[in-house]
Order: sequence, then structure tokens, then C-alpha cells
Amino acid sequence: MIFKEQLAHDTETIFLNNNEFSEVHIIDGVPTNIIIDNDELKKRTKNEYNGIYFGDLLYFVDKRHFAKEPKIGETQIFDKRPCTVTDVKKSSTMYEIVLEYVRN
Repeated sequence: MIFKEQLAHDTETIFLNNNEFSEVHIIDGVPTNIIIDNDELKKRTKNEYNGIYFGDLLYFVDKRHFAKEPKIGETQIFDKRPCTVTDVKKSSTMYEIVLEYVRN
């Protein structure tokens, strides 16, 4: 197995394994294994955005979950709650996505 294949395998079998780190949430109607990391969101808000409010939820997801890359400003339905994507970062196998809940 080449390195990229091993990394994709580890992402799926270790990091996004419900018995290890991830949880299932419904994103746009599809059950999806993700890792929520709001501690990282707090740290990024403090360090990168000078404490200015940036979002409500940060999660990591396998890039293969999305047919196309999520874009800032798009709407995602997260556990039946509409959210706006406020940031997207990508690595070789995962997206790091920050969402802001849509407030009425």
C-alpha cells in the first residue's frame, strides 16, 4: 500500500471509526461519521480571529463524503438544523469545516 492509500485507510478505520473518535451526525440528510472539535474552534477563534465570533461548530469529515468541496457561504443541514459554512480547510484526506447556526 502506498502512503496516500494508507492514510485514507487510517482515516476511515481509525479516526472516523465510531468505536474510536467519531460520531454519526446527519449532514444534508446523510448519516456521516465526523469528529466534532469545538475546543479547536475556541483556540482558532482566539488565535486566528482575535476572539471575534467565527462559528458555532467545527468538525472533521472524510473528503470522500462530499461530491464537491464545500464552499464558504453554502448552507448545510446539520442534524436537521440549517447552518452556514464559515470556513473550510482541507488536508489530503479530510475537510475541517466550521458552521454557524442560522438564527431566525
